[in-house]
Amino acid sequence: VSRYEYAKKIIEFSKAAAEVIPVLSKDLNMKAKRPSNSSLGNSKIKKDFGLKIKYWDEALKDAVEKINEQ
Repeated sequence: VSRYEYAKKIIEFSKAAAEVIPVLSKDLNMKAKRPSNSSLGNSKIKKDFGLKIKYWDEALKDAVEKINEQ
């Protein structure tokens, strides 16, 4: 999931009136270089601790809903 897609989901779940504009990483002029893929695997922690981890978008929706309740 790109940062753009993640931001779009936040706007969708929060029902905010905002536009998300995609930009290329190279155009951000960031001081530190970031990898294009910084995803982490969760299979080991799920197996070792018997956890059931939600998909990222389900967890994000829950988090945004909790914020909206405040």
